Amino acid sequence: MLNLEATDEDGDATTMELLDNKTDSIRFCKNGTLFYTPNIQEPVIIGIQAKDSKNAFSAIMNIPITVCPICNGHGGYNENIVSEVEYLNGQFTVLKCLCLPAYTGEYCEIELDACKTYPCAKGQNCTDLSAEEQGNMTTGYSCGPCPQGFVDIDMNCLDINECHNTSLCDQLCINTEGSYYCQCGNGFVLSASDNSSCIAIAGKNCSACHCFSTNTHSWLETTRQCICKEGWTGSDCSTKIDNCLNHSCPAHLQCQERKFGYDCVCWNGLKPGPLGTCKDCNRTLSNSNGWIMTSNYPLDYDNDTFCTWTIVSPGSDTTITLSITEYEVEGCPNDYLKIYEGNSTQDQIFGPFCTSGPGVLTTTGGAFHLVFTSDFSITKRGFRGFYSIKDVCLVEKCSHNCEVLAFNPRVEICTCPDWMILDTYNTSRCIEINGCNTIMTASGPIVTPLFPKFYPENVKCFWNISKGNNREITISFSDFEIEEQWDCGYDSVEFLDGPEATSLGKFCGGIAPNITSRNIFLLVVFVSDDSVSGRGFKGKVTIT
Repeated sequence: MLNLEATDEDGDATTMELLDNKTDSIRFCKNGTLFYTPNIQEPVIIGIQAKDSKNAFSAIMNIPITVCPICNGHGGYNENIVSEVEYLNGQFTVLKCLCLPAYTGEYCEIELDACKTYPCAKGQNCTDLSAEEQGNMTTGYSCGPCPQGFVDIDMNCLDINECHNTSLCDQLCINTEGSYYCQCGNGFVLSASDNSSCIAIAGKNCSACHCFSTNTHSWLETTRQCICKEGWTGSDCSTKIDNCLNHSCPAHLQCQERKFGYDCVCWNGLKPGPLGTCKDCNRTLSNSNGWIMTSNYPLDYDNDTFCTWTIVSPGSDTTITLSITEYEVEGCPNDYLKIYEGNSTQDQIFGPFCTSGPGVLTTTGGAFHLVFTSDFSITKRGFRGFYSIKDVCLVEKCSHNCEVLAFNPRVEICTCPDWMILDTYNTSRCIEINGCNTIMTASGPIVTPLFPKFYPENVKCFWNISKGNNREITISFSDFEIEEQWDCGYDSVEFLDGPEATSLGKFCGGIAPNITSRNIFLLVVFVSDDSVSGRGFKGKVTIT
């Protein structure tokens, strides 16, 4: 009900009338009282005009209407969020219902069946929680125990790799989802009595086969054929099989090599859900290290996201290091990340991080608490980060890592990443095994300067690799991020083969090459310009 009053500046008598009333939901009385019963299915404009005794008319006054839905008692509304559909040029708006987690529908009229999307792993029973049981929890279901052959890790049923037990099969063990089976190499047949041992059907010694003995399982004397060990191929078993070379994993999954094939896993290292999605939200992490990311990274995150991660140290005297260098969000105040130095939002805050990530953060306080929020529109790739939890050294002052061997009495040693060693003259300092401008005659790692931090500007490095009397040189990369440009004209790594310096390719961006050379030596050249850098690369040189 609304009471209206009109006056005339000349003192003339006035009346008011309702214009274009075509609905029974509006009733206007001569005394200026307006009755209106809202109907969201029938948008209306309420127009009132006054007239004096001389038949002069006032301007038309349109009364804007905002309808607040009751949302069936299963939600509420936000005055700053209106329906996506505009009615009557904005004169009639209906506030959008914000449903409780257990409900959906335009007016929260439908109770969700949380098990309908099969959120649990294959073989797990899913129980849909009632609305009362779910309350304000974002998860409306519970999963039963993992099926046989699987183990529960952070509420994910991960396949147990039975083949880690090397005693199960005589030669080759093939892991399958929830089980395994045994297989034999060429020249052998699987025993029917136990389905695990292999019976030889050919000779196993061949002095004239010219096989790479370290990569060869057996030989066929009659044909001089090399039977390669798993992971190797070629007539002489000298070629390493890269199972991920031609993988078909979708963009939000990465390839992870395994015996005789590969798995497509999420970018946080976990297996995808039953529908192939990679949900990463509302987790507590206490392992010594691991990955966190927005769901389905590197695909866009969802709208209306509220996700938390709590990294908790299992003991005292530890350091937690969190590195987030992959970061792309819409920005404040819409989508952003906050990090708290503790296990709740009551602790010291870092952020919010609007358009660039936090980089590397460390704490000795025992916990980090991360909160990511997105609004109802515009999404981007999100972020991915790596954390590690390590014991704090109280005595040694190490340049990189420290390991506590004993607590009473306290024994500490400095340790290095696998591409570095301790300095002979200063056992607290790590130096690169094969740093910039190195001649290599043995297998080992190569990394860009400052790795894993961003490499410096205006750098030129080389690694001159000589194979001596060996057969070949191979280089594979586990980390590769160099400023990208169509012809790699800014930053690049190039491989120059043999005395003629034949280029095997110049590379940049994020796709790592695999390099093989059978020449006398191979020259690796890395250069950077005066702007924009990346993590660089970490590679492994193998001389065989």
